[in-house]
Amino acid sequence: MPMKTRTQKSAALLLAAFCACALLTFAFVSSASAATDTWNGSIASSFAGGSGTSASPYQIATGAQLAYLSALINENNTNSGYNASTVYYALTANIDLNSIQWTPIGYNDFYANFDGRGHVIYNLALGTPSSLYPVTSRPTGLFRQVRGGTVKNLGLENVLFYTGSGYTGALMGSLWGGVVQNCYSSGFFYSEGSPGGLIGIVSGTETPYIQNCSSSVSIDGKYSSTGLIYHSQNCVISNCFSTGDLATSDAPNVGGITDTAYWATFAWTYWNIDAVHSANGVPKANGDKVAIYNNYEGASTDGTASETAATMKSQTFVDLLNAHNEGLCTWVIVDGYNNGYPVPFSPPAITLSPASDKTFTAQAEGYGAQTAHTVTVTNTATFDATGQLYVWLSGTDMDAYSLSVSALASIPAGGSNSFTVQPVTGLSAGTYTATVNVTGEEVAGKTFDVSFTVETPSYTITADKTSLDFGTVGEGYTPAPAAQTVVITNTGNLSVDLTLPTDTNYTVSTTDSTTLAPNATASVSIRPKTGLAVGTYAPTLTFTTNHETSADVTATFTVDTPDYTVGADKTSLDFGASVEGYSPAPAAQTVTVTNNGNLPVELTLPTDANFEISTTDSTTLAPTESAAVSVRPKTGLATGTYDPTLTFSTDHSTSVSVGAAFTVEDPDYSVEANKTSLDFGTSVEGYTPAPATQTVVITNTGNLSVDLTLPTNANYDIATTDSTTLAPNAAATVSVRPKTGLSTGTYDPTLTFSTDHNTGASVGVTFTVIDAVYEITAEPTAKDFGNETIGYPPIAAETITIKNTGNKIITLTPPAGISYTVGSLSKTVLNPDDSAVFDVSPLTGLAVGSYPETITVSGSDGAQASVGLTFIVDPIIFNISGNDSYYYNSAIGLVLTSNGEFANFTGVTMDGVPVNPANYSAVEGSTIVTLYPSYLDTLSIRGHRFRILFTNGYAEMPIYIGEVEIPKTGDNGNIALYVMLVIAALSVAYTLRRRIRRQ
Repeated sequence: MPMKTRTQKSAALLLAAFCACALLTFAFVSSASAATDTWNGSIASSFAGGSGTSASPYQIATGAQLAYLSALINENNTNSGYNASTVYYALTANIDLNSIQWTPIGYNDFYANFDGRGHVIYNLALGTPSSLYPVTSRPTGLFRQVRGGTVKNLGLENVLFYTGSGYTGALMGSLWGGVVQNCYSSGFFYSEGSPGGLIGIVSGTETPYIQNCSSSVSIDGKYSSTGLIYHSQNCVISNCFSTGDLATSDAPNVGGITDTAYWATFAWTYWNIDAVHSANGVPKANGDKVAIYNNYEGASTDGTASETAATMKSQTFVDLLNAHNEGLCTWVIVDGYNNGYPVPFSPPAITLSPASDKTFTAQAEGYGAQTAHTVTVTNTATFDATGQLYVWLSGTDMDAYSLSVSALASIPAGGSNSFTVQPVTGLSAGTYTATVNVTGEEVAGKTFDVSFTVETPSYTITADKTSLDFGTVGEGYTPAPAAQTVVITNTGNLSVDLTLPTDTNYTVSTTDSTTLAPNATASVSIRPKTGLAVGTYAPTLTFTTNHETSADVTATFTVDTPDYTVGADKTSLDFGASVEGYSPAPAAQTVTVTNNGNLPVELTLPTDANFEISTTDSTTLAPTESAAVSVRPKTGLATGTYDPTLTFSTDHSTSVSVGAAFTVEDPDYSVEANKTSLDFGTSVEGYTPAPATQTVVITNTGNLSVDLTLPTNANYDIATTDSTTLAPNAAATVSVRPKTGLSTGTYDPTLTFSTDHNTGASVGVTFTVIDAVYEITAEPTAKDFGNETIGYPPIAAETITIKNTGNKIITLTPPAGISYTVGSLSKTVLNPDDSAVFDVSPLTGLAVGSYPETITVSGSDGAQASVGLTFIVDPIIFNISGNDSYYYNSAIGLVLTSNGEFANFTGVTMDGVPVNPANYSAVEGSTIVTLYPSYLDTLSIRGHRFRILFTNGYAEMPIYIGEVEIPKTGDNGNIALYVMLVIAALSVAYTLRRRIRRQ
C-alpha cells in the first residue's frame, strides 16, 4: 500500500479531531409575566437611566438595552467608562430574549458589576442543532468572562445552548477572581466542550466566590457534563445546588456539581441524586454518581451532599439553604420558576390574605348593612415595588357588592396594603356571586370569588325531641315521674313569639323567654300530674308561634293496675367444693332482690339449716328498689352435696327463688410439676461457670397439705428457698443446675419430687459437655490503600477486626508491620464471639513502588488470622514547556523547560527509549533540557512523545519533526496556512489522546 503524503496525514488528523455529531433539539415555553419585555433583536442607543455609579447604576429595562450593554462592553475593554470595577448596571424588568441568537457580554472580559435585582432573563439562546455556537477557546454564556466584577440577584429561565469546544455556562463561561451571588439557571445545553449548568470555569489569583446559586439545566455533553461548574479552581462555592439530568456520549466525565476541582472549597453544596446521570449511553446507578468527577490538589467532597428531588423541592430544604445564606438572600419556592426548585430571591408578585373565596352569612330580605370583608395585599418580592394596582369587580352580580377602593398605590418590596368588599343593602331574595380582581402592570393578578345569599322570610320552629315516654306506674303512685325537657329552636330567619301547649294531665312550663330570635332556643319542662286513674295518657303537645307555624311533641304515660312482683339478679349460687374439716367456710355471695312491681312490698328472707342468709338493707322495697342479701355455707358440714332452693317471698304472696350448691369432698394429696423436662444445652470442657440455674415449680394440686422431698443427683445441684410444706394450691420453686468440672459426655437423669403421702412428680434433665476449639478470623482479610503520589500526606488508618470464632478464651499476640504502621489491639483476651480491633496504615515517606504485605495475628493454641495489605506510590507529573514543539533544521535544536527540581533530574526518553546524554544538555532553572540538532535530525518525520525523568516523577509533551520550515512573520502563501493547520491538528489530536489516556 502506498504511503500517505504529509497533506493526507494532516487531513486525516483534522477529520478525527472535528468529527460530525448527532445533536438534540429541545423546546422551551417562556413563563414570563405580562410585564416582561420581549426582544426583537434590535440594539438600543442608550440605557433606561442611571449614571453607572453604585448609587445610580445604568438601568436596563429591555432586551434592546441588554444588547446595547453587550455591544458597549465588547467595544470597550477594561478601565473604560463602561467596563471597570467602579461601573454598575442594574436590571429593572424581566426580559424575554425570544430565543434570538445572543452575543455574549464581554468579548474579552467584563470588569463591571451587574445586579439583576431579582429579575429573570428568559429564552437565552446560543447556537442551533445544525450550527453549533463557535466557542473554540473562548468561554461563553450570558457573559463571556467576568473578571473581578460582581454579578448577583439574577435568574435565567429556559436557556437553550448548542456550543462547540470551550467553557460554557448559562450565566458566564468564565469567572476570574470575581463574585457571583444569588443567581440560578434552568434550561438545556448540548456541548462538545466543557459545560457547567451555571458557569464554565472558575479560577483566579484573587479567590472567586460563588454564593447562594443553583442550576437545574439539563446537559447533553460530548466529553463532559457538569451540573453547576465545569472547572473549579482556587475558589469558594457556598450554599449552592444543582438538579439537572446529565449525559455524555464519548467520555465518562459526569459530575453532579463539578467535573474538576483544584484547591477549591465546597461548603453546604448539594446535588440531585434522583437526576439521570449517563456516560456513553449507559445510565449510572446512584452509588456511581459523584459530586466531583476529578478531585485534585486541595479539594474534597466534605462540603457536598446528595439530596432527593422531593427533598430539594420541600420547605425543609429551603430552611436548610436559608440557615447558611450569610444574610445575602432569602430562598423561596415560587410557582413557575427554576423547575419547582428554590430560587434565591422573590420575583415581583403579590399575595392576598385571606386568599380563599368569601361567602357572606346569608340574610333574610330587609337585612341591614353587612360586615365588610378585609383583604390584605402583600408584595412578596425581594427588590421591586408592585407598581400601581387596580381593584375591581367582575361577573354578572358585580353590582351586588361595593369596594372600599378602586386602586392601590405601589407597594414596596415586603410591604402590604388592604381594601374591603361587602354586599350592598336592598337585594331581593337570591344568591349573588362576583369575582374580586387585584391586577397591575408589573405583577401577575390575583382573584377570589364572593358570594351572598338573600333568603325569603321564614318563621319555622323545631323541637329537639318528637316524643317523650314517662313509663308506667301503679295506680295511687306518688310522686309523679320526673320532668323531661324539650328544646324549641327558631330555625327561621326572623323572630317569633312562642306559645306553650296546655293539657289537663301534664304540667308544661318554661323559665326562658318565649320571644325567639333566629337560632334562639327555649327549654320547656313537661311532667305528668299526680292522681291519674288507670289508663294511658298520650296527647300531642303542639308548640305554636304568632306566624301560624308549629312543632309537635307526643307525650306518653301509663297508669297500671297494682303489681307486687320481685326478681333476683341471680338464679343460682355455686360455692364450689371444700375438703371435709374445712375452715373457714367459703366466702359469702350476694343476691340482689328487686321490686319489679309498681307498688311497695315487704320482703321475707328464706332460712336453711346448712346456709347463713342475711341482709343489712331494708326489707321494705319501693318500686325499683333492691335489697342485697348475703348467702354462705355453714362450717362443719359432712361429706356430701348441699343444693337447696332459697325462696324470697313478699307480703303480697309473690316470690323469687335462687338455687344454692356446695360440695364437701374426701382428702387428696397429689402434686404436679410445671415442666416435664429441663435442657441445659452444651458447654465446653473446663467450662466455668456452670450453665444458668433453671427452676421447676411443684404445686399441691390436692385439697390437703403435703410435705415435699427434693430429689438428689451426683451431677446436679437441686435446692429451694421456699417451704416444702405445701397447702392446697401452694407451690415451691426448686432450682436445678449442673455442677462444674464434669467431663465430656451427656448427663440426663430423671428427678422425682415425692411427698409424705406416697405421691410425686418427675422431671427429666439433660446437659452435654463437649471438647474445646481455638480459632480466630480477620475482617477484612485484604485491604487496598490505593495509589498516592510520592510525598503523599499521611494515609487515613483502616480498622481490622479479629474475632474469636472458637469456643474457648484466646489470648492474642499483637501484630507488627514493615511498610505499614500497625496500631495496638483494643484487647488481647477474647471470649468466644468477642472481637478486638487494631488500626493499620501505610508508612509516610515511601518511595515510588508497590508495597504488598501480610499482617498476621496469632493466638492461643496455634490460632492465626492474616490480612493482606497493598499500597502503590505513584510519581509526580510535572509541567513542561519549550520554545517550540516543532523542529525543522534549527541550529539550536529544541529547548524544553520543566518545573521539576534539577536536583532530582535523572535523564530523558523519546518514545519511551532513553536518550544518550551525548545528544542533549541539562541545566538548572528549574530543569532546562536542550535536544541537539544532530540527534533531532535522526528522528522520523512525525509526532514523538518526549519525557524528562526525575527521581520523584516525570514531565511529558509531544514534539513534531517536520520537513518544511514554519513561515516567519510576514510570510505569505498556501504553505504557511498548510503548516499552521498541521500544527493545529496535531495539537488537537494530542490533547484528545491525553484526555483519553488520562481517563
